[in-house]
Amino acid sequence: MLVILTMKRCFSSICLLLFCSGALSAVGQELNPTISVIGEASVSIAADEIAIYASIESVAKTASQACKDNQEKSQKLVEFLKKMEINEQHIDADLLSINSIAPRESSSHEKGSYQANSNQDPFGDSIEFEDVGLDSQRRIIGYRAFRSFVIVIKNFAKFEEIYQGIVEQGINRVDRVEHRSSKESQHREELRILAVRNAKNKASAIANEVGAKLDSIKSISNESNRSGRRDSRGGYGMDDPFESEDRSHKAGKIRLESSVSVVFSLRDTQLK
Repeated sequence: MLVILTMKRCFSSICLLLFCSGALSAVGQELNPTISVIGEASVSIAADEIAIYASIESVAKTASQACKDNQEKSQKLVEFLKKMEINEQHIDADLLSINSIAPRESSSHEKGSYQANSNQDPFGDSIEFEDVGLDSQRRIIGYRAFRSFVIVIKNFAKFEEIYQGIVEQGINRVDRVEHRSSKESQHREELRILAVRNAKNKASAIANEVGAKLDSIKSISNESNRSGRRDSRGGYGMDDPFESEDRSHKAGKIRLESSVSVVFSLRDTQLK
């Protein structure tokens, strides 16, 4: 019996020692000094392609007419781009989408008179009909077929000819014209490495001021990847890219920026 009690006491003492040791270790870790810094890096690279984000929108009384018109214009557009030596891999076309067009109430005080929104009504007609409640608001007056394109131009010298040509072939909306680099992903990877180095240099400089040294990385996270690119925005009611002083659309500069957040633990410090 005495032996059993002695073993129990020894076991309890060992558990207590392990618990205290773990607690002290946890406290030590919590008190381990750290330093958090933001590392940054940026670079300007030359654009080697121009991307045109555009679309063809067709409206008609029937869905079949709208689809047919859009398909014919899309086919002409692709044929034109091939003649301009644009590779198929540089022509990205979305699937055709179609929506019905319904009139909307022009005024809450004019229950029987409805006018389609100027962006919705393909015929520009004021629609008069008897007010029969909710069903009248759902009356379909036409259909819109829509297909968007991303056209990538490698030969900058042909930009103006291609831009004007796609409008003649049926493009009736240009959302933006953007200078890009085909090596942007590669440059971003290099920027992340430079941003980490910048963070390490910053942390080392700060640690030296307090007589400490960097020990290990506690955490690292990507803060942001920004790019400032030269572009023009077009389309109805928007700026025409040809109104700018630079009509040649020569290779522009793209500025890429990257930042990372890094937390380092410190050693040989008097801050403990």
